[in-house]
Amino acid sequence: MEEETDEERLEQIALEATKLAKKMQKEQEHKFDASDLTELGHAANISGQLELAKGYYKQALAKSQADGSREGEAIATNHLGTIELTIGNLKKAEHYFQTSIAISREIENQENEAISMNNLALMKHELGGLHEAKELFEKCLIIWKWLDNKSGMASVLDNLGRVEQKQGKFDEAKQFYHRSQAIRAEIDDPEGNATSLQNLGVIEFTMGNLDEAERLYLMSLEIKEEIRDMLGVISSKRNLGINAKKRGDLDEAERWFREAVETAREIGSKYYLVRLLYNLADIMQLKGEEGVATLILKEANEIHRRMAHDEDY
Repeated sequence: MEEETDEERLEQIALEATKLAKKMQKEQEHKFDASDLTELGHAANISGQLELAKGYYKQALAKSQADGSREGEAIATNHLGTIELTIGNLKKAEHYFQTSIAISREIENQENEAISMNNLALMKHELGGLHEAKELFEKCLIIWKWLDNKSGMASVLDNLGRVEQKQGKFDEAKQFYHRSQAIRAEIDDPEGNATSLQNLGVIEFTMGNLDEAERLYLMSLEIKEEIRDMLGVISSKRNLGINAKKRGDLDEAERWFREAVETAREIGSKYYLVRLLYNLADIMQLKGEEGVATLILKEANEIHRRMAHDEDY
């Protein structure tokens, strides 16, 4: 019941956001355009209010459609895809990304095409489709180079590094990450630098260099907390928990996982919440607390089942 209440509360927030925006439009001379609504969505997304962000992006999509703006439609559908991916509604996410790519090609908007294609590749990567993900990332990199977009290039290099890393090609992965870091430093991108630091930390962890991995994770976490990147904070804390478990420090691992679980609940990310609950259940089993572990697993399995059927609850 508690989980349903939380979801209902989040959906209510999105509904209230829509009502508030309409009220402001009626009461004020300034009317929100699709760009305004998108910016409101970004602000909510960055702060971790995912359902609120979804509400604004849906308004931006409706406004773009009403105005006949195909570019606005492409942008809004891409943002909706990122929200659905984060929440864990994978079928909806893929539909939005594919729609955004199709519209972007139709209107020859290469920038948004690359952004949406990159997001689709990220989803394929998470689902284990490494070959398909790599092909999509490489196409993105070609577009970003053509547009001379250094931020886009750095982001795709990080993602290509992840593909190599997942295949055990650590030297190749490091090369991609270091190339990305060089570009991040050139354009002064702290958020991107935090991502590269975390990626390098994962490689050091995989190679058994746990102290170096922890150092890199903590550096990444510090930056993410400073810029209020809540999804990044969750990811870094999860990695610190995994690192602590590897060292045999179960109390430290439990602390990191519980902190990450709390944040995932706050922002409504079912995708991260499921992964973290499984991590936490594993730790509780290792500590001999079978009853607690069973309850945690039950919750994780139920959320995962609903995600598989794209059930909003």
